[in-house]
Amino acid sequence: MLLARELVVGGSHYPMAGVLDVVVEQTPQPQGHGYEVARVDRDNPFFAAGASLVGHEFHYSRVVAGDAAGATVLAVERGSGLGAGRDGIVKGAVWASYLHLHALGAPDWADGFLGIAARAAARRAGAAVARA
Repeated sequence: MLLARELVVGGSHYPMAGVLDVVVEQTPQPQGHGYEVARVDRDNPFFAAGASLVGHEFHYSRVVAGDAAGATVLAVERGSGLGAGRDGIVKGAVWASYLHLHALGAPDWADGFLGIAARAAARRAGAAVARA
C-alpha cells in the first residue's frame, strides 16, 4: 500500500509514494485470507515462467484503480490475490503482491533476488566508469 499512488480509507484519499500506479482501498472485511497458490505466467526479473509459488495471504484491502494492476505476472490457482485470478505487480525491480511467500514455497526466490542485485551493481559500476 505504501508503494501505491493513493490509499482510500473510509472514503478519505491519502497520497502515497506513487511508485506503482494503483489506488488501494482499505476495507472492513478481509479480501483474501488463507493459502495462495500461483503460477508465474509472464516474464519478470524475479521468477522463471512456469514456476509455482505457494504462500499465504491476509489482506483487508483491494486495488480499485490504476494501470499497474494490469502488469501482473501471476495466475492465481488458489486464493484471491488482486482479484480476477491475478497477482504480482512488477515494475522494474519492484515486486508487489498479496502473496506472502515462504522460502520453501518458492525455492528459486534467492536466485532471482541475487540476479537483480548483480544487474544493479553492474549498472552502477558502468555508470561510475562512464563518469571517470
